[in-house]
Amino acid sequence: AASDSGAARLLVYNYAQIKPDQWERLSLFSPTENLIPNPTFDFAVDSQSAGDLGLADRIPFGWLAGEGGIIRDTRFQVRYLDDTEVMSIGITAGKDRMGSWSTALPECDPDEQYRFTAEFYREDRQDSGAYPEVSIWGKKNRLNTHRMIGDFQKLYVDVECPSALDEQMKRFMFINHSSGNTF
Repeated sequence: AASDSGAARLLVYNYAQIKPDQWERLSLFSPTENLIPNPTFDFAVDSQSAGDLGLADRIPFGWLAGEGGIIRDTRFQVRYLDDTEVMSIGITAGKDRMGSWSTALPECDPDEQYRFTAEFYREDRQDSGAYPEVSIWGKKNRLNTHRMIGDFQKLYVDVECPSALDEQMKRFMFINHSSGNTF
């Protein structure tokens, strides 16, 4: 479906009315590159044989689970979605309120706009002020349009690449500061 493409707009052509000079321009289209490494959360070890391994051994390749604060009661989830081969990551924030997943980001073109899009899950809305955050190239974005309960909701954030980018800023982070809430 068109909504699955993640496009901001949809342009429809009737093939019968496309002129010969338009085919070349259409052939130049290519989808944008995904800048997040390992967006499918594949494991460095075979996930089927990892059943007895602890979380530290089941972290998706290229991703890091945050260490949390002094209390360290945040829970990290890595699991298949409803009998599918699609992997997901999640965070149930603890009292430390420091749950995060992160991965390295490549260089970006200064002052260019980029769009981050992903599907986020919310277990309940008992804490109406609880929302996940993402940090992209050092800029935090609160995903306060996340309203669906018990299902995934596609959310996006438009981010401008900073004109100056140091090594610490070259990270993508999925953050949950809301104690007891799972995203």
